[in-house]
Amino acid sequence: MSTVRISAWGAGLLLLFVIAYFASDWRYWYRYVMMTESNDAPAKTGWYRSLEMIQGDEVLPLVVAIPSNRTISGVALEKAQNYAESLQSFAFLVSHRGVLQLEFYGDGFGPNYVFDSQSMHKGLLGIVFGLAVDNGFITDLDASASIYLSEWADDARRDITVRHLLAMQSGLVSLEFEMKPFNPALGLFINTDVYDLVFSVPTARPPGGEYDFNHINSQVLHWVLTRATGMRYAEFLSKYLWVPIGGNFGAVRLDRPGGTARTMCCFQTTARDWIRVGHLIVNDGLVGETQVLSKEWIAELISGTNLNSHFGFHVWTANRLSTERLISTRPQRKVTLSERYQADDVIFIEGRGGQRLYMLPSKDLVIYRQGMINYSWDDPKIVNTIVDGIYGGIE
Repeated sequence: MSTVRISAWGAGLLLLFVIAYFASDWRYWYRYVMMTESNDAPAKTGWYRSLEMIQGDEVLPLVVAIPSNRTISGVALEKAQNYAESLQSFAFLVSHRGVLQLEFYGDGFGPNYVFDSQSMHKGLLGIVFGLAVDNGFITDLDASASIYLSEWADDARRDITVRHLLAMQSGLVSLEFEMKPFNPALGLFINTDVYDLVFSVPTARPPGGEYDFNHINSQVLHWVLTRATGMRYAEFLSKYLWVPIGGNFGAVRLDRPGGTARTMCCFQTTARDWIRVGHLIVNDGLVGETQVLSKEWIAELISGTNLNSHFGFHVWTANRLSTERLISTRPQRKVTLSERYQADDVIFIEGRGGQRLYMLPSKDLVIYRQGMINYSWDDPKIVNTIVDGIYGGIE
């Protein structure tokens, strides 16, 4: 056999090997290509096919104010909308006293459009854990998480409590994200086996000593919740949250069909359903006359710690004294605010690049923004514009 034939044979075998390799995990490579091309990721959800639906029941539609009955000035609403449009927002909604004062959608979007929440799912997860506590599935936040995670029972991770995970103080290694094939942090978002990746992550330092906004904490909480409740994540969320608040549509991403929910990102729902989540918090956990979420958990949810006074259980808080917020103790990363807030009880759920749900209980105010990834989105500017426009002045 000539050298040329041997080389061709070897090249053919190599090609078959490469094809077989990519075909064996085609979902990963498909997701990698689609994620690379999705610069406006929050608006594009159809490319991610492995989903589990959240069963809802939209019993009562949201009430929309007519212009003459608004409780926020048209000037303030227009100013806020103009700012939202300038940063290419797909949806921008403002609700005051349970009534929609403004409902803006960009071209091609509307009330039934399903958006990708990015890391806003983390804030939703903090609420969901309150429902597990309220219903007796989890009784002690300061118990070792290894009660639910036998994989941690025999190593240093057994010292991590459920509270550490919720407060982002676990000490687990934080994976560095790069948009490159085989990057473990990227795999957390698109691979087909989240379990093996997450449970391979060791501790970097003792728990409770440093704050670090770490995706691994949020994903580990999936197994704490599902093992404590004996329910799939979507099933629990539907029964205890989505149906009670009158949610319409929701979906969670799975690593593979029938697999594990990705609880660190990418909850899919409509803008109006995020407003319903906001109403739940500003109304002290009440929906109508039903106490869906306890006041006690809301207090826990928003309570900061000595390590980060503006971060509770996967949600952010701010007040009139806030000038910055801490993202990570090590390395030291902070966001400096453009101005001080005009309220003392700002609660917000954050997603990558300006995806936001703001909740101000004292004002009975909920604000939602979804749009192009843009890190210049200004939190206090948008909140203050709306607060200053509430008729009667700053309450």
